[in-house]
Amino acid sequence: MPTEELITTLLQDKFGVPSPDIAPDRTFDQLGIDSLIIVELALVLRKQLGVPLEDDELYPELTVQQAADLLDDKVAA
Repeated sequence: MPTEELITTLLQDKFGVPSPDIAPDRTFDQLGIDSLIIVELALVLRKQLGVPLEDDELYPELTVQQAADLLDDKVAA
């Protein structure tokens, strides 16, 4: 599954963000995702992708696409 799709699925299924609201260019802040949920998201992504990811590498001003790119870079490293 592409990383952007994984993030989108997690935001929908685990964190209750409505599907029509999620777009690659929307920030977590615009999606109503607060810092606590971002930490939870980072934990889930770290486990699912098996990559080192610090809690502060994902933050409210990051877009879904930027988060996916960051994770893709980590997977490729």
